[in-house]
Amino acid sequence: MFFFPYKVDLALNRFPIITVAICLLCIGIFLGQLKSDRRVYEQAGDFCEEIEEATFLLSVEKITGDMLPEYCALILSSLHQHRGRAEYIKYIARNVEPFSGMSKEESQGMIVTAVMQQYEGFRKKTDDSFTVNLMHYPHSMNPVKMITSAFAHGGWEHLLGNLIFFFAFAASVEIVTGVKKFLMLVIGLSLGVGIFYSISMAGGANIPTLGLSGVISGMMGMFAFLMPTLKIRCFLFFFVYIRFFTVSAWILVAAYVGKDIFYMLSSPGYSEINFVAHVSGAVLGFLSGLVFFGPERARVKAEIAHIKDV
Repeated sequence: MFFFPYKVDLALNRFPIITVAICLLCIGIFLGQLKSDRRVYEQAGDFCEEIEEATFLLSVEKITGDMLPEYCALILSSLHQHRGRAEYIKYIARNVEPFSGMSKEESQGMIVTAVMQQYEGFRKKTDDSFTVNLMHYPHSMNPVKMITSAFAHGGWEHLLGNLIFFFAFAASVEIVTGVKKFLMLVIGLSLGVGIFYSISMAGGANIPTLGLSGVISGMMGMFAFLMPTLKIRCFLFFFVYIRFFTVSAWILVAAYVGKDIFYMLSSPGYSEINFVAHVSGAVLGFLSGLVFFGPERARVKAEIAHIKDV
């Protein structure tokens, strides 16, 4: 199923320059990530050509189905720029067939050990990727990385999906709040979701995070506060079923936040999605509106009522 909100049912009275600039910034940063990723993959390929350690090669075969150098390079290069290395190996090895005479847990433990040993050798010969330098590691509580990580992404699907959602909600929020307040909101949300993620991981794994989704959730929360009854135009595609429809902002936001809360509470261990950032972002966005943007909400409500009367 493919579903996304793509437009607010409200005419914008000026161009959302900061929203567009942030989208272009994310695209530019991602292109830099891709260039760095290609270099790391090439270095991993050269490194893998020299590996002869049997346990590691068998581990590569267990994970990918073959022990060719290109599969080895794929594992090491993705590990070099992924969210939590040991956790990531466990995740990709979760469904492998056990080695002969070993349990599934023993096999996974051996795979993690073998891969991490080779990775450490590879890491010493390779510079950090651009992506790693942008990530926010929760144990560091680094405010700069909390901000830079918001504008980096893990793939084209991640990037484009986030930008569609971001523009759908942020453009209207920027117009309503103004450029200065909007910029402060983006920075505040980046820091806020970073802090909450760090708190949630205290005493746990130091799994880094990246992506604009926490800020997007904050924009959704702010939008639900400012314009709760405004209609959002959505697109739904499911096999041969295609439909365009509208739904009230508060219903759409409540559905997304409810889904994220459910997955946050029911997804133990490693996850590709930072549900803590989603939920904390939505809450922070709504609370920011409640505390700082009361006059804007009243003004928007009056303007929408005037448009309906006309």
